[in-house]
Amino acid sequence: MKKELEERIKTVVKVELELQRELSTAISSVLKKYNISGEYMFNVYRSADYCQERITKIKGLELIFPAYCIGCGITSVEEPNKIHPI
Repeated sequence: MKKELEERIKTVVKVELELQRELSTAISSVLKKYNISGEYMFNVYRSADYCQERITKIKGLELIFPAYCIGCGITSVEEPNKIHPI
């Protein structure tokens, strides 16, 4: 059972990290179009009233801990895959 939980956690974390990288890459590409460079911070929420609706599934995977923020971090336009925590 412990091994199953560990594997499930690894799978969920992998998907969450992929989503966060895709978000930062998408934001970076838009900023590049406007000739904006350097570091930026991003917070992506599902609802307009700041984290009122929990996210319980991503790509069909049931999250172990429901999330309120879809993705957040500090990164740069030049290196959007290097994400640091806020």
